Amino acid sequence: MGIAREEASTRRFYDYMLAGLLFMAIIGGVVFYARTNALKQRQADVLASASNVAAAYNREKEEALLMVKERDEELRSMKVALKEAKEEAESQSKLYRTALAEQEKTTTMLEKVRLEKERCCGGWDAL
Repeated sequence: MGIAREEASTRRFYDYMLAGLLFMAIIGGVVFYARTNALKQRQADVLASASNVAAAYNREKEEALLMVKERDEELRSMKVALKEAKEEAESQSKLYRTALAEQEKTTTMLEKVRLEKERCCGGWDAL
């Protein structure tokens, strides 16, 4: 009976050891699962944060492109206005030169008339 008791005691010892190992494996699995989930959650948070940063960057990029387009449009309209002003100035310059030429013709004609009157009638006062 002593051997049977010793075998039973040894068997109980191994059963307890196996139960302890099984318990430790279960605890290890739970801890591993919890850490894996925490890591996955951190990865999801990082991805969400990166997505938010990328979205903000894209919004700012779109706003900057819109501002550039608006400035470009303003510059084009200014260029058109400048071209129109240049054409208007050239037109005014032509009109001024034409008026100046007409004035010169009139002055020349008046001078001829005055000289003719002086020669034939004795001057402007004689009229």
